[in-house]
Amino acid sequence: TDTDEDEWVRTQDNTVTGTQLLINYCYGHPESSMVFLPVGSSAALINHSKDAPNAKLVWSDHPNHHQHWFDLTAEQLLEEDNLYLGLMMEVVALRPIEQGEEIFIDYGEEWQAAWDEHVQEWKESQESGDIPTQWPTRAADLMEAHRDGVKPIYTASDEETYPDNVLVKCFMIVKKPLDEPLVNDLGQKVRLWVNGTATTTPFDSDNLFQCAIQTRRVSEEHVYEYDVIFESPDDPTSVTLVRNVPHQAVIFVDKPGTGDQFHPRAFRHYIGIPDDIFPDGEWRDEAEDDHDEL
Repeated sequence: TDTDEDEWVRTQDNTVTGTQLLINYCYGHPESSMVFLPVGSSAALINHSKDAPNAKLVWSDHPNHHQHWFDLTAEQLLEEDNLYLGLMMEVVALRPIEQGEEIFIDYGEEWQAAWDEHVQEWKESQESGDIPTQWPTRAADLMEAHRDGVKPIYTASDEETYPDNVLVKCFMIVKKPLDEPLVNDLGQKVRLWVNGTATTTPFDSDNLFQCAIQTRRVSEEHVYEYDVIFESPDDPTSVTLVRNVPHQAVIFVDKPGTGDQFHPRAFRHYIGIPDDIFPDGEWRDEAEDDHDEL
C-alpha cells in the first residue's frame, strides 16, 4: 500500500507540490485509497493498449498469495506483520504471443481517460505558449548524438557549451602512475584510469563522478580516450587529472531536478486493477454509497 506521505512531492515546509513518478508504476482502483507497487520490475514495465491487449492481470493461486488480506483495511495492511510480501498477481496471455512480440495489458478506462485529458491539455498549453514546443536538450539526447563520435571539449571561454541542465560524469577507478610525477605543474594530482580488478568494475554507480573533459586522443585500439579532471566532493580544492578514460566511461546525466519527470505537468496516474478482480469490502474504502438516506 501507499500513503500520502510517500505519494506526494513536498517542499521543506511540507507543502505539497506534486505527485511522485512512482505512482505511474503502481496499481490501484478508483474506489480505493490504496495503491500497490509490484516488486517484480518486469511487471511495472508492461505498456498499455486499449484496443489490442494480449495479456491481463489475475490474482495468483500460489500458496504465498495471502488472499485473506482482501478482508483487511488499509491501516491493517500497514501493520508490521503485513509489511512484507503477501499479495501476488500474474500476467496471463489472452492469446498465443510470438517470440519477440511486446506484451500489452489494458490499464483501464480511468487511466485512458486521464491520459486523453493530459494529452489535450498539453496540446492546448503548447498552443497558448504556456509550454514550449521546442523541448530542451536532455542527457539522453547527447548520449545518442555522441554514442560513437567524439564528445565535445568546452572551455570556460567558449561561447558554446553543454546545456545547463546536463552534467558530464565519468565511471572511474584509478591508480597512481609509475612513469610520471604524481602532481603536475598545475598542482593537480595525476592518476590513470583502470578497468577494475577481478572483483571490481568502474562501471558502477559508486564509481561515477562529475568530471570535465580536458583532452582526447585515439588509443592504439583505435578508440577515443580522454583526460578528465574532477574535484573531490569532500575537498573542492583537491583537483585530480585522470588520464586514459575510455569513451564509454564518459556519460551525460540530467542535473538533479531537471529531467522530464520533474516537469510540473508531467502525467501521473496509477495503472488500473480490473474491477472484476478487485476485492469488494474493505479495500473499496472510497466507493460511493448506493443506499438512500432515510
